[in-house]
Parts: sequence; structure tokens; C-alpha cells
Amino acid sequence: MVDKISAPWNLKGRGYVIIYKFNKDFVKDNCSLPPFLNYRFKGGFGAIMIMDYFESNVGPYQELLFIPGKFIYNNKKYYSITKIYVSSMESVVNGKENWGMPKQFANFNFNDDFSKISVDIEGINILDFKANYRHLKFPLSTKLVPLPLVQRYNKKDYYTKFFGKGKARFAKVKKLKINPTLFPKVEDQRRLFSLRIEDFNITFPKADLQF
Repeated sequence: MVDKISAPWNLKGRGYVIIYKFNKDFVKDNCSLPPFLNYRFKGGFGAIMIMDYFESNVGPYQELLFIPGKFIYNNKKYYSITKIYVSSMESVVNGKENWGMPKQFANFNFNDDFSKISVDIEGINILDFKANYRHLKFPLSTKLVPLPLVQRYNKKDYYTKFFGKGKARFAKVKKLKINPTLFPKVEDQRRLFSLRIEDFNITFPKADLQF
């Protein structure tokens, strides 16, 4: 049995953020939308994120997640994580209980500098990724681009405003192979840019719950 570790959580690590501009039909048909967000997509920037957390409230773990873009819900704009895999059952359970995130367990394999990454479930590949990156670093903060989240779990709405800052470099994706039965297949979608995130600190506060 996994114990609940309540928010706030503080995490440190590294990773990649790949920014896209998804079209409405792709989001409707391919992005695992929960029913409460059907027909509420309003565009904006979407993302794939691949994270390697060195520290968290449940110890080190890795994460792969997908954000389609913005949605209008209760007359406000929110983002939502519609697919997310993590390498820790403690993160799976607490992600659902604390923030309503639809976390699933997966295995992550990567090299020392986190430039080659593969994710699978019991040997079935989800994603293969390879990237290189530039040397110039610059500061990055969620204060510049706020990402308020809405998730639904057990008939409750979870509203969360997380905060993060760190250093970033522009990255070039050399390989992105996706299993479309397990993760949104984005190859035909418009990729805008990619970042390698380093020395990253992120805080997930307690969610605002509405029934």
C-alpha cells in the first residue's frame, strides 16, 4: 500500500519541453481528452514534457506527459494533462490523490546526460527520444507563462497553479518515435521549438478542490 504524501511538493531535476501548436481535430481525436473537456479546446500552445526529477517528496523518478493546449472551463482558460507516465508508484498514487492527474506507471531508460530516453510498459515501447542542445543557457520561469491546470478525478475538479524556475537551452530533437496506442502521435503536428531544462525547481501546491 502506498501512503499519501500531501501537497505541497517540491521537485528538482532536468528535462525537455517540446512546444507544439495542435489543431482542433487532432486534439479531439488523438489526445485522450476526459469527457468534461470535450469540445472545450481553445488552441494555444501544447507540449510534450520529459522530466528526470533528482529530488521529490517521494524520491527520484522520471515523467513523460502531454498537454494539448488551452481549454475553456467554467468561463476561464486552463491547461490540462491528458496523458502522463511516471516511474514511481508513489508518484502515481499521489498524483491522482493530490492533483487529479491521470498518472500511469512506466519504465524509463536513459543515458547519463539524459539525451537518449526510452519509455515502455512491460517491454511495450511508448516513446523513443534523442536530442542534442546548445551551450548557451538562459533563465526560465513559469511567471512568464503561467500554466493553471484543471484535472478531474473521482468526480472532483482539481485546480492547481504550479510554480517553477531554472535554466534552459534550446534543443534539437533528433528522434521522436511514438507508439500511437499509448501516447498522442504528434509527428504531423506543428512543432515550434524545444528546450532542455536544467537546475529546475518546481513547487506543486495544494489543489483547489471543487465537487
